[in-house]
Amino acid sequence: MPRKPRIEFPGALYHVVARGNHRQDIFFNDSDRDRYISTLELCKDKYKFSIYAFILMSNHVHLLIETSDTPLSKIMQSLHTSYTQYFNLKHNKSGHLFQGRYKAILCQKDSYLLQIVRYIHQNPLRAGIVTKLEDYQWSSHQAYIGNRIYHFIDDLFVLSLFDSKISRARQRYLQFVYESDADLSYRLYQPILGNDAFIDEIQNKYKAEPSIEKETSLSMPLSQIAETIAKTLNIELKLITIASKDRRSSLARGIISHIAIDFFNIQLKDVADYLHRDPSSVSRICHKIRLSKDKDTETQDIIESVLKSIRKT
Repeated sequence: MPRKPRIEFPGALYHVVARGNHRQDIFFNDSDRDRYISTLELCKDKYKFSIYAFILMSNHVHLLIETSDTPLSKIMQSLHTSYTQYFNLKHNKSGHLFQGRYKAILCQKDSYLLQIVRYIHQNPLRAGIVTKLEDYQWSSHQAYIGNRIYHFIDDLFVLSLFDSKISRARQRYLQFVYESDADLSYRLYQPILGNDAFIDEIQNKYKAEPSIEKETSLSMPLSQIAETIAKTLNIELKLITIASKDRRSSLARGIISHIAIDFFNIQLKDVADYLHRDPSSVSRICHKIRLSKDKDTETQDIIESVLKSIRKT
């Protein structure tokens, strides 16, 4: 059975993973890596897409690309055809350098942009290559922390989600990037990464293959979600939106973020505005709830109780 064509439209965000054929190395030295990066920069100049993160490993690459008018397939064909021609000529090779079809996960930008940037940049840590990400030179992490200038990386947009002042944004990003991202690892096996409403929209519009995870999509104002959670936790609603470090208030903020973003298609920025927090903080607390809900029966029970109450309204 032939594979379905990729879902492609202007403004689509993709986490791209491309591996060497038979998992062979695609970079033999730093000159190869420099050539891949310069080819990527030329492709961006030509096709006018955004790139939020990249990393070059020995036998694969990760890219986080948001397309404009040019579809991802054309971008990747141009990038890898050009680099393969260079590589084969330089190293006296022939044939395919990359393994079949690259993997491209269509991602919901508001909910997952920060997590995917972190996931990509964490690759050398997970592989045990370095103990500090600052020691790995071949990723856009170096641009995010100000150690290297990559003019083609759209790091300033991502950093602005942490703070309006660049120095504070870099500090907060650095703290964020070292946090665990185990939750995202298994989600990356899905063809579409997003909340239920986003997945529904994509599947209905483009007749896409079903995603692995699926919930019933719901609809409710953020204020009503917060009221339901406050009532369930038996706390005052105002404690959720002030700078309270009370455990129940912190838990409520995390559950609000998780339910609002993952079940109701409410934008990250809107949740952050409601909670009087910056988007990166909301992304972090939401992520912690996702990680803990399957291990912490109290949290799981609260989420189920809130969703049950909401479905009755």
